[in-house]
Amino acid sequence: MKKLIYLFSSLLMLGLYTCTQDDGLVPDPSGAADLKSAHSHGAVITVNPSGSDDTQALIDAFDNAKAAGPGSTVLLAEGLYTIGFIEIHDFDGTFKGSGKSLTKITNMEELPCDIPLNNNVVPALVKFVGGKVRISDMTYQIKDGRPCRFSQINEDFVGDLFAVLIVEDYTDNYVPANRNIRAEIDNVDFIGGKDDGYGVWQTEHNTGLGIWCGPDFIWPLWNEPFGNGEYNITRCNFNYFIDGAEGFGLGHDAVMRVFNNTFTRSLMQLYYSANSGAKFYIQNNYFENGMMTDITIEDLWTDLVYPTVNPEYRSEFHVSGNIFNSTEGMTSLYLHDWMRVQYLNDDFAMLFDVKDNIFNTKAGGIAISSSNNLDAKIWNNKFRGTGSMGVMIDGDEASGIFCENNRVIGNNFFDDFTDASVYLGPYSMNCKVVGVPSDQVIDLGKDNSILGVKARKGGVHSFRPIDSKFRPMHK
Repeated sequence: MKKLIYLFSSLLMLGLYTCTQDDGLVPDPSGAADLKSAHSHGAVITVNPSGSDDTQALIDAFDNAKAAGPGSTVLLAEGLYTIGFIEIHDFDGTFKGSGKSLTKITNMEELPCDIPLNNNVVPALVKFVGGKVRISDMTYQIKDGRPCRFSQINEDFVGDLFAVLIVEDYTDNYVPANRNIRAEIDNVDFIGGKDDGYGVWQTEHNTGLGIWCGPDFIWPLWNEPFGNGEYNITRCNFNYFIDGAEGFGLGHDAVMRVFNNTFTRSLMQLYYSANSGAKFYIQNNYFENGMMTDITIEDLWTDLVYPTVNPEYRSEFHVSGNIFNSTEGMTSLYLHDWMRVQYLNDDFAMLFDVKDNIFNTKAGGIAISSSNNLDAKIWNNKFRGTGSMGVMIDGDEASGIFCENNRVIGNNFFDDFTDASVYLGPYSMNCKVVGVPSDQVIDLGKDNSILGVKARKGGVHSFRPIDSKFRPMHK
C-alpha cells in the first residue's frame, strides 16, 4: 500500500528447467528466527484485566519489563483487555497471552485517530518500535462500529482505524539508536470489525490492516530510509480487514516471513508494496473467501514515498506451499511491477519464485496475474476450478513494457479454464511455457517458447487487467 495517500493501498520436462542461485533467487538459509528461546529467561510482569480501561496498566507493565532487563515477559492473564493507543519503544522480550480463546484485546471507543495523524504517523492500536519482541497467544478484536472519533483529518485520510498492530524499526517521531527490529508474531488472532460502509474504501470493514510491517509515517518529511528488520508472522488468523497483513517500505536489510497463517474475508488478504531489495517468504498459508485478491505484490508507490529510490538489489518474493480458495471474479496472486513502467528500467524489477501452490478458482477468477514482470518463475503449481485463466502474463501497452522472460514450467491444470490455462498477452516476450497437450495456451506475444502443447494465436483480446479494479490505497 502506498503510505497513506487514500489509505486504504507437473513435473513434465521439469528437467529442462532448473532454478539456481544464478537466477538471482536465493533460498532463505536461516529459517525463522527463534525468539522464543532467546526470551526464555527474565522477569515476568503479569497483568490482569480491570473491566474498564487497561491502557495504562499495559504501559506500566512494559516499563517495568524494560527496567527488569532483556528477556522479560509481559503476561496477560485470562480475560478481556480494553485499551487505547499503546506505543512501545525498544522492548526486548515477550508479550504473551494465556491463549487465543482466553486473552482478548479490544479497543476503547472514540479512539483519537486525529492525534497520530497530526503527528505524521498512522493510527494503530498497538505499536512496537525497535527492539526484539515476540507476541503470542492472544486475540485482537476490533469492536463493530466506527473505532475513531470524528475529526476532519481522519475523515479525509482514513475514516477507519488504520491498523491493529504495527512493528517497525522507526517512525517519523522516534528513531531508535539501533534502528532495527526483530519481531515474531505467533499464534495470534486478528479480527476486524464492521461498520456501515464508512471510510475511504466504503466497505463494511472498519480497520485497514491486521499487521503492518515497515516504517511509520504519512508524508515523507525528510529523506526517509527504507525499513530494516526481521519480521516473522506464523500460525496467525486474519479475518475481515482491508489488508490482513502488509509489508511496506522494507529495504535490503529486511526479511519478512509469513508462514502457516490463515487469511479470510479481507479485501486484499496479504499485501506488499514500496519495498526495495528486501526478501519475502510466503509459505504454507491458507486463503479463503477473499474479496479482491489473496496476495497482491506491487511496487506502485515506491517513487512517491521514497523519491530518491536507488535500490542496490531487486526485492525477492518466494511464494510456495500455499492453498488459495478464491471467490468468483478474484485474482488469487497478483504480481504487478509498476516501477519498470514508470522508469523503463529493469534495475527496479522484482523477482518472483512461485512454486508448489494449489489454486482453486471460481467463475471469472484468475489464479496468477503476472503484469510487467521480469524473470518470474511459476512452476510445479496445481490449478483447479472454473476460473477464467490459470496464468495471465502481459505487459503495459501504454509504455511498451513487456512482461519478459517469465517461465511457466511443470504446472498441472486439472480443469478447463474458460479462457486459457496460460495466456501470453500481446506484451509478453521471451517467455517459456512447458506443458502437456491438454493445456490451453494462448500466445499473442513475441518470441515466446511453447513446449509440449500447441499454442493458439487467437483468444482473449479484451482482457481487463486488475489495475482497473484498484483504487489508491495510501497517501
